[in-house]
Amino acid sequence: MEKDLFEEVAATLGCDYISDIKTEAYNARAKRMLANVDYKKYPLRVLNDIYEYVYGGKADFSDYDEAEKAFELQK
Repeated sequence: MEKDLFEEVAATLGCDYISDIKTEAYNARAKRMLANVDYKKYPLRVLNDIYEYVYGGKADFSDYDEAEKAFELQK
């Protein structure tokens, strides 16, 4: 079964809803958390989706190194 990174981030941060991740109260903490994720636990499409959701920028990672660099640049 595929891990749901959105749900994991929301639960770790104590969000009631996934949409809370984008609020001012949680967004900075979500970014710090995502900078330290074990990216290889998740499909690249999931990493693309959460990057776009949290940071608002387009993502199309071709490999895990590219994804890791993008998230770490956003710390």
